[in-house]
Amino acid sequence: MTVSRIEHRFVDQVPEQPEPGVLYVSLAFRTAVHLCACGCEGETWLPIRPDRHHLTFDGDSITIQGSIGNWRFPCRSHYWIRQNRIVWADAPAERPPWWRRSARRAMDGALWLRRWFRDQRARATRAAIGR
Repeated sequence: MTVSRIEHRFVDQVPEQPEPGVLYVSLAFRTAVHLCACGCEGETWLPIRPDRHHLTFDGDSITIQGSIGNWRFPCRSHYWIRQNRIVWADAPAERPPWWRRSARRAMDGALWLRRWFRDQRARATRAAIGR
């Protein structure tokens, strides 16, 4: 069941079984946890940090600055939480065509770098044993 609104609860510890449609906020651990809004029930952990997500509480509702992308879940859902509402982003299939090319280039670059380090290590090993 897709969630369109989310209720917030300030907690010291996150329960072992989070409820759907509830955002658990732990200020002590600077973390917010909820089940994925698409209904797949994947646990989504959000670190509340200056370089990641910002949380704003206006007394009635919560807004999280920064999108929530559950790229590792099968649903691959992407959304924002604004004033306790779920605002959905475009589906992954609707991304512009250049997105796949740039992602592929990034993976190719990582592969190249990994090979380069492997070759450097092999050269250093050969030099150390005198070949």
